[in-house]
Amino acid sequence: MNTTYKKILTAVSAGVLVVGTSVLIAPSSASATSRTCEGKRATIVSSKSVIRGTSGRDVIVVRGSGRHIIRGGSGNDIICGSTGADVIVGGPGADHIFGGGGADSIDGGAGNDHIKGGAGDDNLNGNSGRDFIQGDTGNDTIHGGTGRDLVAGGSGNDDLFGDEDDDIINGNSGDDSLDGGSGKDRLNGGNGDDDLSSDSGEDSVNGGGGDDSVDGRSDDDVTPSPSPSPSVTP
Repeated sequence: MNTTYKKILTAVSAGVLVVGTSVLIAPSSASATSRTCEGKRATIVSSKSVIRGTSGRDVIVVRGSGRHIIRGGSGNDIICGSTGADVIVGGPGADHIFGGGGADSIDGGAGNDHIKGGAGDDNLNGNSGRDFIQGDTGNDTIHGGTGRDLVAGGSGNDDLFGDEDDDIINGNSGDDSLDGGSGKDRLNGGNGDDDLSSDSGEDSVNGGGGDDSVDGRSDDDVTPSPSPSPSVTP
């Protein structure tokens, strides 16, 4: 393992990913009793079924247990979803998005986004940019999209896709499916019986604990001996 990647994994274990000159910190949950999201005072608090941000930087807190559609708009937004099944679109900008409870669908849009699904079986997509995307307790489906992404499962049985570019994918616990996609990817299955697929590029694949299946489809894929993989904690 090279020195650069060791530094990245150390940051991942602490809940931080360093990409270029940016520091990405794992999103935290909203405060259920106050009008804050990630410790920031809300600029929009609503329980409407459709919620739209502005062209600037918004801090959006969604209340209620129903289904909501939230569009952050342009700007570097912070969005905390409700306990229901929300649809959240970050839009352009470097957004921090936390789904909350429920089976959420989240699309980060353009920009370097930080996304965490929360409880429920979530569908998360970083879209374009260098994204940090993390599942939680549900059985999540996560796509990194374009850009060099960090994709991390939670405690459920997750389907994780790096898609394009050079990605890091950590299954963590659960019986997960990891697919690096194109690029030079690093796949770490973690605990559980995982399926790991290396599509193309000079990938590194580590099954971790459990009875794992590894499929190296093309190019110079590397499968090291099983060893504990780094976990990502919120």
